Amino acid sequence: MRILWIDWWKKIMGLAYSWDWDMVFPLGLHDNNDSIYSDLAHFVVQHKINQIIIWIPKNDQVQTKI
Repeated sequence: MRILWIDWWKKIMGLAYSWDWDMVFPLGLHDNNDSIYSDLAHFVVQHKINQIIIWIPKNDQVQTKI
């Protein structure tokens, strides 16, 4: 199983990738803008993602510390 992990913030997204729940490999940060949906769709198709896990924080205060 191929999994795409997304930390969904207001302005940026943290992306990671894993196989079978073993190790998670960071893919970096992506601006949360109009192109994010097409970029994610392209990645899902290209890497044959089976599952997407999205984490949405309760508040966005941590992002301001990045």
